[in-house]
Amino acid sequence: MRFGLEYSIRLPRYRALMGRDVFARTIGMLALCVVSFASAKDWQASVGASSDYVYRGVSLTWERPAYQAGFQVRLPERWQFGVWASTIETRDNVGTPIEATAFASGNWILSDDWHLRSGYVRHQYFGHRGIYSFDYDEYFASASFRSQLTLSVNLSPNAARYRYQESPERALVMAFEATWLQPLFLEMSASVGAGYNDLSSLYDTGYAYWHAGLLRDIGPLGLSVMFIDTDDHAATIYGDEITGKRWAATARWRF
Repeated sequence: MRFGLEYSIRLPRYRALMGRDVFARTIGMLALCVVSFASAKDWQASVGASSDYVYRGVSLTWERPAYQAGFQVRLPERWQFGVWASTIETRDNVGTPIEATAFASGNWILSDDWHLRSGYVRHQYFGHRGIYSFDYDEYFASASFRSQLTLSVNLSPNAARYRYQESPERALVMAFEATWLQPLFLEMSASVGAGYNDLSSLYDTGYAYWHAGLLRDIGPLGLSVMFIDTDDHAATIYGDEITGKRWAATARWRF
């Protein structure tokens, strides 16, 4: 799940490259390619909704609900492939923008306590009538201790910033994160975490973000409620409407 806990640097004012039909075909083709490499028992899909899609402390839906779906398969040994998509919003609420990602990752067991994961993610944006592209690539690596403490670093070599009537600017950006997941009772867990999104190559500064909340699994249904906040530098970059203190509730059905 993503409560500002995973990737990167794009914000409302996305371009519309393709309509919903093209997006659906693209996701369908990716899913079919992935399925062809795995047996039926190795796949998992999910659908869900969130009261506010918050990514690294920043609302990508301008405090509006988001609808999400994902599909992934696990190959023999350590490899995983998948696709994921979510509705997003723009300031003017025009069109039906969608963020779609396709990823490939590998897992390595170092010991009974420590696991490593690394991979590649492609981010694409569809559905908004703009002229610019915020599509970008990302590479990530994480280390997990007993499935409770997770330390991660994310690197994007082509994150984008656009200024009015100026040529687009792209640069390398990085993000660092630490998250602790504490099992409680009745299939419930507490999650706390913090990170730093280093955007100094684009904005001459970065910003810190953090979260705390509860998660519960009820069979295939996953529920979560998170409180999320950022420092003042986030508002300097993105504005105070989509940064700062906020709550997000998410429900996801896995099958």
